[in-house]
Amino acid sequence: MTMEWWFALGGVMLLGLQTSISPCPLATNIAAISYIMRQASHARSVLLSGLLYTLGRTFVYVLLAMLILSAMLWSGEAMTRFLATQVHGYLGPVLIVIGVM
Repeated sequence: MTMEWWFALGGVMLLGLQTSISPCPLATNIAAISYIMRQASHARSVLLSGLLYTLGRTFVYVLLAMLILSAMLWSGEAMTRFLATQVHGYLGPVLIVIGVM
């Protein structure tokens, strides 16, 4: 493995750490752990629920990253322009709908 690969891996790990401790995901993580811990009398159930929550969140982040990266690679400049100028108009309503769910 090349040195560039290690730098990329380190960068991804630092960005993941930053994402996990930023205010919104941190509050979500605390709420999810509180919800999971309400079954504290069943240690196996709590462990399984926590593991599934972690794997699900990881899967969604990886899937989103793959979708965005593949879209950027396919259309290059057009996708970059769309993300920079238009995505904020769509992101708000999408997040509201997801939050309601």
